[in-house]
Amino acid sequence: MGNDSIKVSVIVPLYNVENYIDEALSSLVNQTLKSIEIILVDDFSRDKTLKIVSSYTQKYSNVYLIQQTQKMGVGAARNLGLKIAHGEYIFFMDADDFITRNALEQMYIAAEENNANLVTGVIKEYYDARKSSEISPYFKIFPSLAQQGEKSIIKNPELFFLIYCWGKLYKKSLIENSTFPMNIHFAEDQPFTVHAYLYTNKIFTISSTIYYYRKRESEKNSVSQSLLKDPALFLKNVLEIVSIGTDHFSAFASNRKNQYSQEVINSLYIYYLNRVVNREIIGILYSTLAKATKRQKLSVLNILNNWIEKLPNSLLVNVPSFNTLVQTCAPLVKSLDYDSLQIFRLLLKNMKLKMGVSKIGNS
Repeated sequence: MGNDSIKVSVIVPLYNVENYIDEALSSLVNQTLKSIEIILVDDFSRDKTLKIVSSYTQKYSNVYLIQQTQKMGVGAARNLGLKIAHGEYIFFMDADDFITRNALEQMYIAAEENNANLVTGVIKEYYDARKSSEISPYFKIFPSLAQQGEKSIIKNPELFFLIYCWGKLYKKSLIENSTFPMNIHFAEDQPFTVHAYLYTNKIFTISSTIYYYRKRESEKNSVSQSLLKDPALFLKNVLEIVSIGTDHFSAFASNRKNQYSQEVINSLYIYYLNRVVNREIIGILYSTLAKATKRQKLSVLNILNNWIEKLPNSLLVNVPSFNTLVQTCAPLVKSLDYDSLQIFRLLLKNMKLKMGVSKIGNS
């Protein structure tokens, strides 16, 4: 297959996925769209992943394995995949997930027929324990996410709840100058997706299920355990992706000032920030206050307080999830040690003060 004839490059980062990679690759090599290349980037796996993958590279000429000589993270793996991809379109998949047999063909046809450079579809969560699947909760909360047709991030900001990079088909020209941050290891794909949402000429959704996101039996516990090992690092990662996302919005406002008013872009940014506070920051803070050590609580509270102090006052009023944060975490006050309680009270005081100042300024 010549490089010019490749319609879709599928990029799959690998790391110790011996129990899942066979199902993932089987779903890819049996796609109805044949003019694809499958780029596997191994991030220094130490289990039998490479042995399993080798059987596919030997059998299928369009399956390629790239090995990193040290563990560099999923962001670096995806960047390497992007650098060598030849396809007209790019599709990211995680190594423990799988896709429907005609997923890539459906998405490719939708992109071509509708002149869209970003295509989304319906995602289902697959539960290992009971070998069953159900539609992802966000599609229940926002039914529009599953409705077939044209979308834009301005008219459909609920797309920010599908902020992960996988399960979408991107025109390569849309993302060829984008990269994943390599120093972030939690939610590292969010800035990449935000940038694509902002700059795509058209988003098209197909109503078919195209992607199965695996929910491992031990996943919830393992994520919680990882978070509690270093909750401050998790929070720093989230605040860093917010910083990068904020830069994307600022650049977008400058580049599209003749197309969209500052008010429209501000509203979109508020929606984005509300999603991050609601889905990431509240969870980190609640888990830390409920289960972490005193040292960890103090570190997270100080980091969050410093971030809040630097935010414009108006954001504290206009982003509803800040109120949700207070309501969700306030009941934990009784269980806090003295020092943590003092900083938590300072955090609440600063938030209320900034909200009050903003309201006075707007009156």
